[in-house]
Amino acid sequence: MFVRLRVVLVALLSLLGGAVGAASTAAADPVDDNFLAELQAQGVHYHVTPEQAIEGAHLVCQKLDNGMTPTQVAYDVLETSTMPGYRSGYFVGAAIHAYCPQHRPEEAELGLGD
Repeated sequence: MFVRLRVVLVALLSLLGGAVGAASTAAADPVDDNFLAELQAQGVHYHVTPEQAIEGAHLVCQKLDNGMTPTQVAYDVLETSTMPGYRSGYFVGAAIHAYCPQHRPEEAELGLGD
């Protein structure tokens, strides 16, 4: 269990630590386009439709708004979806990047600061 949580954390940190390239998709909203492109670029395709992925991303933000940490949400995604650890963390990081950047952890919170 600790190893799976660690994998989720590494994936979450990898996305939040840097910019991710984006390609165009069929969604009408540029934010949605970028989010879906991030998922596609990382091979995250465990949703049936793009709309479901976007809905899931908004649910991630809702959980963060309700007081969960990004790590807790990533672990929740891992436990409630068919995504493996790395992809779960990446999904949460992509959701934060696209829809709720106010929940992006500071470097000090992640243990990356001095």
